[in-house]
Amino acid sequence: HKMLILKGSLMTIPVLGITEVYTQASAVRIFVHAVTSVGDISVVNLNDKGAARTVLLAQQHDIVVIASPLEKECISYYKQLGFAFDPARIIVVNLNDEPSLIRALLKNEVAFKRIIALLDNWHGKVIVDTFTVTESELQFIAKLQQYLPNPISYIGSKDLVLSQAVNRKDVARQFAIAANIPVAPAEIITDVWSENNGDFNDAALLKAIQRQIQLTGSVVVKGAIGASGSSIFVIKSSDDIDNVLTQLAQRHDNNVYLVEPLFSLSSAPNITVWI
Repeated sequence: HKMLILKGSLMTIPVLGITEVYTQASAVRIFVHAVTSVGDISVVNLNDKGAARTVLLAQQHDIVVIASPLEKECISYYKQLGFAFDPARIIVVNLNDEPSLIRALLKNEVAFKRIIALLDNWHGKVIVDTFTVTESELQFIAKLQQYLPNPISYIGSKDLVLSQAVNRKDVARQFAIAANIPVAPAEIITDVWSENNGDFNDAALLKAIQRQIQLTGSVVVKGAIGASGSSIFVIKSSDDIDNVLTQLAQRHDNNVYLVEPLFSLSSAPNITVWI
């Protein structure tokens, strides 16, 4: 529930959770959560075994595509907890030599035909629920549409460039500013890698670090692209600057960095927005 205080009075507004939205929707969802579709991220070992977590979102009539079988004991445990998925509608697609679940699914005609069979006699809406949307996900959706008369929609933007852009820290920061959401002061340093000779241009980064460290004595340097903290570097004092710049010079995963003063945390709210 969301709590709002309006002119001194407390008002509670019910906010539906994701599973509640799924329960109310009169549609069959096909869950294919290929984390690897986000692309290579430096020092993060992405794999699609985590796709199995989507069984916790699935309703009785939904279809879940996973990369490795769930143990019977795990299925029993989830069912005891009240999760609604149907084990018979879980499709296991072995990756073999293919690192991506969505790519493996596109090649696996047996799995694809089973999805079509599970949708037999269903004339309602079909929603493809993926981790992200890339050309591979769109290919899967287009292939489905060839076999199904049902309207197919999916979670995500039709604009792949936009989908990739909103995952960037520099773009997200600009969106926040435009929406009047408070953000930490920061300098955005671009063209860290020289286009001509591929040299690491640390001069602009160094100057930004030296400016921002004056505010709190510490700095956080964030690559525009990253996951699980893979592109975040903390400089606790001036003694750490050379070491961090050396680490950045050994990576080629980002050409844009945010340099922010590092503040002490008084609280760490985690706000997740699902659209």
